[in-house]
This record gives sequence, C-alpha cells and structure tokens, in this order.
Amino acid sequence: MADIEKLNDREKIFLAGCIESMMLADGSSSESEISGLNKIVREDFPEFDKKLAEFDEKVKDDEAFWEMAKGITTTGSQDIILEVVEGLALRDGLVKSNENELLDRLKDLWA
Repeated sequence: MADIEKLNDREKIFLAGCIESMMLADGSSSESEISGLNKIVREDFPEFDKKLAEFDEKVKDDEAFWEMAKGITTTGSQDIILEVVEGLALRDGLVKSNENELLDRLKDLWA
C-alpha cells in the first residue's frame, strides 16, 4: 500500500476527498470497496475521518475539488494519491466509467 504518511496535511485532506468521491462515483459501494476502505483506514490512514471532515468543510463543489487538485504539485504525492484511489477502484475487479473518469481527470491534470 502507498505510504500515506509521506503526504502533507493538505494532500491527506485531498486524498480523503478522492476516496469519498471514488466510493460515491458509481452510486453504490460494494462489500469489496467497503472492505478496501476499512483496510486503508485501519492500516494506512487512521486519520481518514478527520481529514474527510476537513475536506467536506473546505470543498463545496467540483470547482473547489479541482482547484485543490491543482495545488498538489509534488509528483511523489500525486503518485501516492493515485495509487490509493486506483487500488480502491480495482477492488471490484473492474473500474467503472465514473471511477475511471475521476482517475483520468487526475492523471491528465497531473501529467
């Protein structure tokens, strides 16, 4: 799993928002996705709930989400975020189109 501890506070807040977006992307969360999220939180991101609350407080719309993404300029941090989000998306065995759209937009932005 990605080393989430290497992320700074702002990057962890954005990662929490990305995880939430990925979980909600297809309108439902499978047992596999929930299990994956629980594993991430338990093993790698124990402050997830706190960072998600901060994300939800700061980011009110898509524009704010993408502005926050633009502010993450460190390649290593971008890679960690993408690794976590892609891993969660693949828990179902198949990345759905809404999940893929989020991943593609992040990759394009950070290319």
